[in-house]
Amino acid sequence: MLVFGKRGADFGLSDAHGAAFAALLPPAVRTDGGEMLPLAAAADGTYIGHGFAVRERAADLGGGLCRVTRCVRNTTDGDRRIQLRTTLRDAFVRDHYVIPCVNYNGNPGGGNYPHGFAKDGKPWIFAYDRTGIPSCSLTEDASRVVALFAADTDETSLVSSVSLTENPDGSLDHHLYYPYIESPYSYTNTDTLTAPYETFLAFAPGEEKIFTFYIFVGAPKWKNFGMASLIDRLDELHNPDLPPVTDARTLWDAGIDYIGSLRREYRGRGLFASARRADFGAPVFAPPAASFEIGWAGQGALNSQLYICEYLRTGERHFLDAALENLDAWAEKQAENGLFLAHYEWYPAPGEPAWRPAVSDTKILANFHIPGGTNKGGKGWYPELCNLGWGAASFARCYMLLRGAGIDRPDYLAFARRTCDFFCEHFDEENGFGKAYRFDGSSFDATGTIGAFALPALIEVYRATGEKKYLDCAVRGFDFYARRDLDAFSLTAGAIDCASVDKETVWPLFRAALDLFDETGDAAYRTRAEMCAYYFDSWTYRYDALYPATSDFARYGYHTRGGTAVSVQHHAIDSWGSLAAPEFVRLWRATGDARWFARARALWHNATLCIALDDKTVINGTLRPRGGQNEAFFGCRWTRYRPVEERGHFNNWLISWVNAYRLYAIHTLGFDHALFQVEENACKP
Repeated sequence: MLVFGKRGADFGLSDAHGAAFAALLPPAVRTDGGEMLPLAAAADGTYIGHGFAVRERAADLGGGLCRVTRCVRNTTDGDRRIQLRTTLRDAFVRDHYVIPCVNYNGNPGGGNYPHGFAKDGKPWIFAYDRTGIPSCSLTEDASRVVALFAADTDETSLVSSVSLTENPDGSLDHHLYYPYIESPYSYTNTDTLTAPYETFLAFAPGEEKIFTFYIFVGAPKWKNFGMASLIDRLDELHNPDLPPVTDARTLWDAGIDYIGSLRREYRGRGLFASARRADFGAPVFAPPAASFEIGWAGQGALNSQLYICEYLRTGERHFLDAALENLDAWAEKQAENGLFLAHYEWYPAPGEPAWRPAVSDTKILANFHIPGGTNKGGKGWYPELCNLGWGAASFARCYMLLRGAGIDRPDYLAFARRTCDFFCEHFDEENGFGKAYRFDGSSFDATGTIGAFALPALIEVYRATGEKKYLDCAVRGFDFYARRDLDAFSLTAGAIDCASVDKETVWPLFRAALDLFDETGDAAYRTRAEMCAYYFDSWTYRYDALYPATSDFARYGYHTRGGTAVSVQHHAIDSWGSLAAPEFVRLWRATGDARWFARARALWHNATLCIALDDKTVINGTLRPRGGQNEAFFGCRWTRYRPVEERGHFNNWLISWVNAYRLYAIHTLGFDHALFQVEENACKP
């Protein structure tokens, strides 16, 4: 039996059982309809039984990483159809565990998605393509980290599944299953559990198959941050330094065109719509619908900021006029206390009844897609921190951009200040900035980390005004969310269409940590920024999952590496890394650690895939507008937008944020930054 743990000053394979962190148990096999049966250890070190023999080899790669190969042979004279299980048993009771992108310490909270270790008494088993590190599970206590994950070196090893189970003594077993299994249910849409799905390995008489996997042991970088230790060791296996597929200037020009395609007249005002959408198989995308969101998914105010940038770059007045018209329309809607609705079209037209929110059957604000959460009787939801924070920050940045060009718009700064004054007045040490508010200023929902979106706005208003109260409030808010949520490696509900652990919510903390480091010089904020980056990177795909030639991924050239999982409630991949990439670059500058630059390259590379760079791009029979890109890529068995369960497909939802974040990154770093160099390894930091 192989054991892994402390070995002198290093970690890895160990012959000292007293220092063991984990032990590799005998393999087990299961036939179709049968039970999982362990093989027996033979005197020569092999495992035998149930018509199979297994030879095992282990290589210590240093730094706590070990590679294990198991050669599995069918010893019978008949064809066999089996599933194979590898088990690694912890020698300690964990404080914290993670299946990256899928399960963060049990997924606290409600909702009909996977929680804990089991459902209906049966352990959860998840296919590898749901996890950013293939079939990875990680456990830790204050001094030990153990992880098991599949190799992506070959199809036999990669196509696998992951599970964690709890033993009577409180220790956990890490399981790798082969091949592709999902049980006791397959999670195939938001809060939707469907029938289990399983496949089997086929062995001809005497046939051998080789399975490679990795075991990592070490110490957590900080409490609950065993993932950080694993991520640092993984760069050697999964080099993240990938070039973008398109240069920044081409992306910028296409993106500006896409913003233009979202512009439409509504109630006599020119606004930026949130998205363009087409039914599956439709010949063209319809004009944008009357949906105008200031932040979050629609990013209407950020689009104004980007149009101002284009005006400053080109001198073309129509960009400035469009940007100001959009901002002026929004500014008119703000309440005196600084609150505003997320969507412009929710405000009643003259003669219509006063606004009231839709009735919500769930704790999720944007619950239009949740079973049982149908909106009834009103429009939308109460003002919430994601849109409030984005809106205020964008107005402040637009004010500063315009002021730098000699255009004075104090009303834009006043807009941002009113909202930030509301943040300052409503912060408390129990709930931070809260989540959503009624227009009378009373709290509607105080849960989650979503309040962190107030932080960038507060810092922008401080920089625009010099008034220290905004910086002081940002410091208090940052410390609250970092202490309560970041330290727990669990941030929630930044995406307002979920109430689960997610990745989006860490971005405002990440941005604020670097800003506060710049403003104060306090190295503690730099450390906090590293913690934010590791948390974000735990959602990043570090390998390319495999898809059939008939899939959208294969047909149109999408691959998973560098993409980021959305949340534990939404098992899709997106290009949110484009917004985080500039912060990774800032972190590299602040720490001198070039690994952050390489990781930024992976994020940016994925964000440049499958964008319509001309007016002739057709995907699934539908002509796409220039600059358009999917909101999400469905890499696992996820049925949203499709009538059947399938892997590797696109949607026809060309949301504004994917383009706006990409352009914001280019604006932040500049066209010629090393991050954007197309030639592989052509420009290093």
